[in-house]
Amino acid sequence: MTFDEFVGEVQNRARLGTMGDAVRAIRCTLAVLSQRLAGGEVKDLASQLPEEIGFYLLHAEAGQGARFSADEFVNRVSACERADKPEAIFHVRAVLEVLHEAVSAGQFNHVVAQLPSEYKPLFTAGSTGKMRSITPRSKAATASKRREVGTQKTRISRGRAGGREVEEEVQAEQPRSARIARRAAGPWHVGR
Repeated sequence: MTFDEFVGEVQNRARLGTMGDAVRAIRCTLAVLSQRLAGGEVKDLASQLPEEIGFYLLHAEAGQGARFSADEFVNRVSACERADKPEAIFHVRAVLEVLHEAVSAGQFNHVVAQLPSEYKPLFTAGSTGKMRSITPRSKAATASKRREVGTQKTRISRGRAGGREVEEEVQAEQPRSARIARRAAGPWHVGR
């Protein structure tokens, strides 16, 4: 794979407007990845990439095997790109998907083997489809959220809250766009 093909694939999959944006996503993702990898893995990975792309892996902090979580990985890429976190996650997914296609399967497996399992969603999700959460919720937090929602629904259906309060609770559960549309429509449209 050539430099132009690599950048073009990332630009297309990450839906970036310019080659410069794609190069920035590649540079930031690979620079942070190289900080996380240890030993000669960085040089091995760089040797299988176009020279211009491999250059982003080789810097002063590369190959040190720094220990940081997948969430921190994304935060570092986000800061480097000057992009918000969801956008950075999407760019990382696109870059890693193209990286997987550009290097041998064995080399890619060596890279993935050096990382904890929490990184797996970034490497396997690709640029399409949904991705499992990087930071899994605890079972206690999920259970308390379910109880909270269940309690709100029970209060509404049993009528414990009076008139206006019920409407506000139901309204709070609706998406923001539905609340805005309802406010914009106003009461004048009723009966027309």
